Amino acid sequence: MPKDYETHRLLGVAAGVQGKHQQAIQFFTLAAGIEPGNADAWFNLALAWRESGNLVEGKKYEQKAFEIDPNIIQKRSRPGGQ
Repeated sequence: MPKDYETHRLLGVAAGVQGKHQQAIQFFTLAAGIEPGNADAWFNLALAWRESGNLVEGKKYEQKAFEIDPNIIQKRSRPGGQ
C-alpha cells in the first residue's frame, strides 16, 4: 500500500467518481492520517461521507477542515483548487 498523501488522494477521487464511496472514505482517511494538518484531506473525507449518505460524519470532518483552514471553501472554488 502506498504511503504518500497524493497517491491516496487520487485513489480516493477515483473511487468517488466511480461511486465507490466506502473505498473513497478509506483512501481519504489514509490521506488525512498522512497529512493531518491538511484541510483539503479532511474536506475530501467529509465529501466522501456525505456522498455515502452519512451527513453526520460528513459534518464532523467538514468541521475539522474548517478548524484547520476557515477559508477552505473559497480556496477549493478557485481554478486549480482540489
